[in-house]
Amino acid sequence: FLVQEEKINLDGTVVNFLKTGTGSKTVICLPGAFGTIWTNFKPQIEGLAPELFTLVVWDPPGYGGSRPPSKEFGPRFFYHDAKLASRLMKELGIEKYSVLGWSDGGTTGLVMASEDKRVEKMVVWGAITHVTPTDLIYHKNVTDVRKWPRDLADPLFAAYGHQGLLEMVSRWYGTFAEAVDVRGGDLCTSCLDGILAPTLVIHGRKDPLVPEHHAKFISQRIPNARLLI
Repeated sequence: FLVQEEKINLDGTVVNFLKTGTGSKTVICLPGAFGTIWTNFKPQIEGLAPELFTLVVWDPPGYGGSRPPSKEFGPRFFYHDAKLASRLMKELGIEKYSVLGWSDGGTTGLVMASEDKRVEKMVVWGAITHVTPTDLIYHKNVTDVRKWPRDLADPLFAAYGHQGLLEMVSRWYGTFAEAVDVRGGDLCTSCLDGILAPTLVIHGRKDPLVPEHHAKFISQRIPNARLLI
């Protein structure tokens, strides 16, 4: 199974992506924290019917093949990523599309759908729009990459190196800690009211990082949303 990855310059940021399939329904897949095209969306790339769907999958800026430079976190990084993902779809000439967003990619997708009316439908799982002091405890536990399951850690060690991943996770945690300290935990809550696209919000009961209340909050704030737990 061969799919050709490409690079494109989006307003000075070089992004790695792939496009596969010939279907009339176009979907952009947004990886989560530290995730890449293949660590997060291999099953979809290889499993979704290419005659029905056209998939666009990217390495988010600063992750995977979209380096250098390394990821720049900060209070607006979800908005930055959303803007570039929308720009990617525009550069590819795609007029209507749906979003699959996992983890941080789900949060990016929420911002995209609020600002880009080309988004027709959306599925997000593991997404959050705010962070609580209790959430920070879960996030802090994640910073010790030595405790990660090997099937999760090994591909990321291969992509970033042990030290590179450790530093990236530390900076990622710092962004959420700053949100709690400076902005009452808000990441992009206001974006939810502007989402018109029908949205499926999925939550895994065994999610060790994101409590169920985040999925409920998102589904309640989006006018046309359904929650699946």
